[in-house]
Amino acid sequence: NPIRKPQIQYISNYLGTISSILNGPQWTNPISGYTSLIDCDSWIDYHVHQVLMMGIDAMGPSTYFYKPRGGKLVFGPSWDFDRSQGTETNTGSFNPFKWGLPAFFNPTYLPWWSQLFRDPDFWQKWIDRYQELRNGALSTNSIFAHIDNLANQLWEAQRRDETRWGARVR
Repeated sequence: NPIRKPQIQYISNYLGTISSILNGPQWTNPISGYTSLIDCDSWIDYHVHQVLMMGIDAMGPSTYFYKPRGGKLVFGPSWDFDRSQGTETNTGSFNPFKWGLPAFFNPTYLPWWSQLFRDPDFWQKWIDRYQELRNGALSTNSIFAHIDNLANQLWEAQRRDETRWGARVR
């Protein structure tokens, strides 16, 4: 659609500018560096979420951005979790004690991310956000409460199933 051509050109230029800045000598400059173009908080939240979910497709084919008019580039929304949380059988046996796929921090696989993680300020923001989440929504108690809530919902459905079919499902 020719009407959208200026929008396509604008966002293409914007993404090109991010790449140029991330690869330039002043990429961490607080005024003209990458923080002037991307919403770092949304990028960090997205990354933490995908690392914890072990989202195989997270940083490649299932990546979305949006850019509010006059705003910075926002990472997200998160979606496509069909190959997450250890469900991807092509990667070998699943080990829940080895979360945080190496690809999430791999410089050759994720050039923008690897550059961001070279900035100590970005890394510290990532660490601070993770700690904040671990003290709140991602605390062990909060996660267990969420699991219990989902299990209780299933238990109600299980009782209805047993009533209907007369067999105990376990």
